Amino acid sequence: RTARSVNDGKPGKVIEQIEQAVAGIDKPVICLLGLAYKENVDDFRESPSVTVADRLIENGIGTVIVVEPFMKAGKAGKAYTLVPLEEGIAQADIVVLLTAHDAFRKMDMTLLSGKKVIDTRGIFS
Repeated sequence: RTARSVNDGKPGKVIEQIEQAVAGIDKPVICLLGLAYKENVDDFRESPSVTVADRLIENGIGTVIVVEPFMKAGKAGKAYTLVPLEEGIAQADIVVLLTAHDAFRKMDMTLLSGKKVIDTRGIFS
């Protein structure tokens, strides 16, 4: 399969993982780490991470909050709830890493202790 078809299918798989992880949690808070197309850039065009965020919000799966160091409010054209890293993780029932920004690679990993985590980039393992 082409890289495009693999990338196009990935948001759906990530959303399924999130839905399974929050099943049974009443009004879950989902913290998404990173919406940019790739790490350490402020380009959100055609980003699979934006697709994940939009679908979660549209599906009403829970409260979606976003930690995105490269986004100014409204830059991606959606009304995302942007929060600082530590605040986002503290509020979350589940933390989903979507973009491997340096800020996430360098964060204090003990912040994730006791949290459900989906690491789509393999940086927390």
